[in-house]
Amino acid sequence: MSGDASLLDVEPVFLKTLQNIVITLPDNRITNLARVHMIHPLSTSAMGLCRKLQDQYGNGCAPGFENTFPAVQESQANSSHMAFLSGGFFVVGYAKMGIMINLLSLGYDVLFVDSDHVYFRNPIPAFYTSYKADLYTALEHCRNLDTQDGVVQFPDKVVPNISTLFARATGAVMRCLMNWFFAMISCAGKNEWCWDQYKFKGSMELCMRGMSYNHFTLGFLSPEKFASLCHGTCGCDALGMPRVVWRGGRGDPAYEETCPARVVKKWWLFHVACFAGHMDGSKVKHMQRALRLYEKHVGPQGSAPQDPMPWWTADPWWLNFTAAG
Repeated sequence: MSGDASLLDVEPVFLKTLQNIVITLPDNRITNLARVHMIHPLSTSAMGLCRKLQDQYGNGCAPGFENTFPAVQESQANSSHMAFLSGGFFVVGYAKMGIMINLLSLGYDVLFVDSDHVYFRNPIPAFYTSYKADLYTALEHCRNLDTQDGVVQFPDKVVPNISTLFARATGAVMRCLMNWFFAMISCAGKNEWCWDQYKFKGSMELCMRGMSYNHFTLGFLSPEKFASLCHGTCGCDALGMPRVVWRGGRGDPAYEETCPARVVKKWWLFHVACFAGHMDGSKVKHMQRALRLYEKHVGPQGSAPQDPMPWWTADPWWLNFTAAG
């Protein structure tokens, strides 16, 4: 899901990291992660930009949401129109829910990720082996938390970051996501904070109260693996090293500058979030920094061993919108 600004700025870096990750499809064909990644452009001009990226990276460009931003707003796509907590920012949240519900209702599991990521390892196979819960989200803060089996009650003082969401196509997941959807709809047009991430937490807490373990579990992804600039300059270090935040917080300067190898080696991906820079190239600089650190301490990005992909990546309907076929 991307507007013009992302497609011109962070999306090429993100897609390049996906392109470098070689994957094996269920029928033993070899391809790369970019070629099974589907972008949902949010304007007609964004669709054109997506098609250009498709020629280079092989990503899919899914139709259906090109009118999220009317043509009159496309000229604003590279300005403050999409700034954090702006009107455009809130609209994207509604589009995210619409896309997820569309795919889940067709019976497809969904991994939804924002484009301001760099990937080092393909996380999809782990959702069918190590991770057993129905719905997973990343974390906003650095916590020693990796609930592979999920939880039945929303933990206290845990703040989700829905930049990464993995949802299985089950009735229980649809029920909880529809709660989220209705909470956002009831918020629209009122003097309320209609931020999808804020409403997600409250909706999941409410939904889980009426669900038993046999019906629905929610999982939280390890912030050491699913690292973020929100956690600190080096992501999350649950062993208690100084937490140096991007804003220039206190800590060991060497730790801030280099990041310990033992921390970087745990990264599956790195999310450049909690950061306002976008079209000025600042986000791209942070993404490139994460890539340099990984190459220094681990090796070339995309060199980590990859597990086989799950069944749905070979589905004919999916292949209509990607270049994997």
